[in-house]
Amino acid sequence: MFCVHCGAENPDIGSFCRKCGKALVKDEFGVHTPAVTQTVQSEDVVQFPGSTSSTAGVIDMNSADTQAVQSEQGVRPLGGVSAKVTWLYVGLSLELTCAVLILTVVVVAFTAQLIAGTLETVQDAVVKGIIPILIAAFAAKRTWAAILKREPEQLPRFKTFHQRVLVIAICTMAICLILAVFVGVRQGNKAVKNQSLSRLISQWESTNQESAAFTKKLAAIRGKSVKTFDEYYQQCLALEKILPEDRDLLNRRDKLLEEFALETKDDPPYVLVVSRTRPIYAKDREFLELLEKETGLAKDLMQLPPARRAGYYHDKIEPLEARIRQLAAEQTMMMQQAKSKNAQ
Repeated sequence: MFCVHCGAENPDIGSFCRKCGKALVKDEFGVHTPAVTQTVQSEDVVQFPGSTSSTAGVIDMNSADTQAVQSEQGVRPLGGVSAKVTWLYVGLSLELTCAVLILTVVVVAFTAQLIAGTLETVQDAVVKGIIPILIAAFAAKRTWAAILKREPEQLPRFKTFHQRVLVIAICTMAICLILAVFVGVRQGNKAVKNQSLSRLISQWESTNQESAAFTKKLAAIRGKSVKTFDEYYQQCLALEKILPEDRDLLNRRDKLLEEFALETKDDPPYVLVVSRTRPIYAKDREFLELLEKETGLAKDLMQLPPARRAGYYHDKIEPLEARIRQLAAEQTMMMQQAKSKNAQ
């Protein structure tokens, strides 16, 4: 037999239900309730207030009379599908979707700006986003109240279904928030990287301007024609005064190039730019070393007797100057090729 309280199956000789512990109903002859009552399950049984007998107030929720009463009270009948309730669930889904989407956008922006360190630019967006979130949440609350009116949770079948709906909604919101934080972190890291690249490029352009200014100074000094070894020596002394400035510039520029290479190691276009720039910078450093060597040779030249200076200049300094001119030509060609490839 089946218990009329919880619907659990029990032996015919039992007096108490093995599941709920309540007394099994018997008729006036001491016989258990017939099989007709056994078909009524717990979620479809209602006890009328004030009834003293367990069977006196038991009704079948599948009966036409019961479903008619439910319809008058706005309760969705058992096993039926109400169009109104369906639309309520559709409206609830749309309202929750709008709220979650807006919240996701706000979380993405807030996380990205938090990592980038520019929260002041996102405050207005957060404030503006809260208003539609509250409106959508309020609408969803009213829709949920309407659903509960049509599907009261006093009936176990509705309560179980509502719990599933809430679990799905909470899990969906949690997944969206986790994805929003993930996307926000990626965008924030990208913004930080772009800021760092902008800073490096700005400093890089500054060093290029300094390099152009040094080139003009160098051209002004070496462009003067010299007729005697004394004039040549004075030219080398003037050159020696500006070389430390160029060495400091090259050190700073090489450091910036390494930082830029580290920041852009995962960006193929920038990797190509770095690979094309490194040989040019190497030529600059070699050029500086040759100039420093030339100034040292000029000092040695002036310490020699006048009769030996011409031979020393021809053997030591002229090959060095030829290499300097060749290096300058190679560097100019490399810069033109690099600019052409970078433009492409």
